[in-house]
Amino acid sequence: MTRKRQQPWVPRSGDRTAGPRTGTPLGAGQVRLQPDANGQVLVDTTQFPVPDRSYYANSARLERIEFGVLIAFGQLIPRQAEITSAVCVEMPWGDFRALHDSLQESFRQLVAINCRGYGNMRAFPEEPPTADRPGVVVCAHLLRVLANERSCSMDFFEYTHGQTAPEFFASAVLRVRCLPPVLAYFVERSDALIVAG
Repeated sequence: MTRKRQQPWVPRSGDRTAGPRTGTPLGAGQVRLQPDANGQVLVDTTQFPVPDRSYYANSARLERIEFGVLIAFGQLIPRQAEITSAVCVEMPWGDFRALHDSLQESFRQLVAINCRGYGNMRAFPEEPPTADRPGVVVCAHLLRVLANERSCSMDFFEYTHGQTAPEFFASAVLRVRCLPPVLAYFVERSDALIVAG
């Protein structure tokens, strides 16, 4: 049996990320990023480490909050609409918008193909898995997605600043493991949030 190798999703270049690719791995979950002369960085997440913290989610919810987006991942009890735990990721609006803009059509098609074997499975409960059991709340600015027809990994990274400008880093924050319908919901809901502004 031949297994498909998971391919990392890499944001496409655009005005916001023009310039040479950077990303020097430093260990301990950090990558050094170096802006070009215009202050722009094209991020190649294939060089980024896997986050140490991992969480399995079978439900998700995206909500617009004052400064950005709250992405809540939960563990839903089967056949019940009850969340047993949740992890929330806060992402500033500008970073979320850049993430959405980088979702290429080929990526969207891959997500749709990967969901074919799941029928009408709902990937999230009617009520968001937030306020009651937030569990852990983290901040992130970047997302790397690895996906195939059996599973998905969503790796979140946070920008951190060095001691001297313009040095800054991408630090690994959290890996969320999920089934393809959760990722499909993430993409669909991202579209709706961008349209709503």
